[in-house]
Amino acid sequence: MNNLSQLLPEVEKYVTVLLTNELPDGLVYHNIDHTRRVVKQSEIIGTHENLSEEEMNIVKIAAWFHDVGYLKKYRGHEEVSIKFATDFLNGKGIDKEIVDRIVECIGSTVVPQFPKDKVSAVLCDADMMHMGMIKYSDIIKKLRTEWKNMGVISLSKKKVKKTSIDT
Repeated sequence: MNNLSQLLPEVEKYVTVLLTNELPDGLVYHNIDHTRRVVKQSEIIGTHENLSEEEMNIVKIAAWFHDVGYLKKYRGHEEVSIKFATDFLNGKGIDKEIVDRIVECIGSTVVPQFPKDKVSAVLCDADMMHMGMIKYSDIIKKLRTEWKNMGVISLSKKKVKKTSIDT
């Protein structure tokens, strides 16, 4: 199957089931709501950047998979996300070139971000869009809570804002 438009609903269903049923306790930010928000923002930014249909499908598939790795690992989750994506996509018979482009997008979300192409940059920007949203304070509270829950870092509210902006 190489029609990515037809594959998108399957990707959405697969990732939604994973993030709804298997998400570890404590992940109150990197969840299905965050993933849906990143997919939506990817489409908005991708439209603004005049991505082709294929590029748009690549960035949306990458957006769906970009944080699935949190199911298994907090730090370094991107590599696990890439494994979920490649296993799924290879199982669907997607061309290696397309899989590699999706992997590149997901890999580009490692902080600090260094996207190598426009499609990867769209995903990176979409993943950080929360910083410019009206609901930023609510969103960053969830991230702070998640960091505390996962034993990653415990910061004051002021330091969380600075850390989220610096990363």
